[in-house]
Amino acid sequence: MLSTPAKEFTQFEAALSLLPCLPPEDVLALLGDRVQATENALVAERSVCDHAYQQGLPRLFAVEAEYRISMREAELAFTRELAEAIRSESLEGLAMWQGYHQEPPGPSRQLREAGS
Repeated sequence: MLSTPAKEFTQFEAALSLLPCLPPEDVLALLGDRVQATENALVAERSVCDHAYQQGLPRLFAVEAEYRISMREAELAFTRELAEAIRSESLEGLAMWQGYHQEPPGPSRQLREAGS
C-alpha cells in the first residue's frame, strides 16, 4: 500500500460528478459550507498535531495526521478555486449548466411573467 498508488474514490469526488444536477447558485452555497467545514476541521487537526508534538510525540507516529491535513489543504484550495470559477462565471460550460436549470418557455412561465 505504501508503494503503489490506488484509485480511492471520496464522497466529495462522487458529489462533484453530480454537480450539474443542482443549480449553480445552490452549488455555490454548498461549496461555501464545505469551505467553512474544511477550515474548521483543519484548525482542529492542526491543533491535535501541535499538541501531540508539544507532548513529545515523535513525528513518525503522526505522519498519517500530516497526510490528512495535506489532503484537506488541497481539497480546500480546489473547493475555493471551483467556487470562484462559478462565481466569476469563468467555469467552462457554466452557461450550459445554467440553461439546464432554467424553466423552459411555456404557458406557466408566460402566465407568471405576465403577472409580474
